[in-house]
Amino acid sequence: MLLEQFGPGHVLGASHGRARIYRSTYAEPHHQALVAETRRLWAELEAETGTTLLHPGTGTATAGPAG
Repeated sequence: MLLEQFGPGHVLGASHGRARIYRSTYAEPHHQALVAETRRLWAELEAETGTTLLHPGTGTATAGPAG
């Protein structure tokens, strides 16, 4: 069950607008497997619809203090 604080289409969260972060680097093997499966499913949906849905970027770098 998903409970959302705000109504559909709100702009008060991290997942709104036209862009999303598609992370593919995880330490846990089960998360890596999920990423591989979702990538395959995105490609399948694109092939079925003839629409490009996933636009991979050039990557990101995150930095912060040690620890």
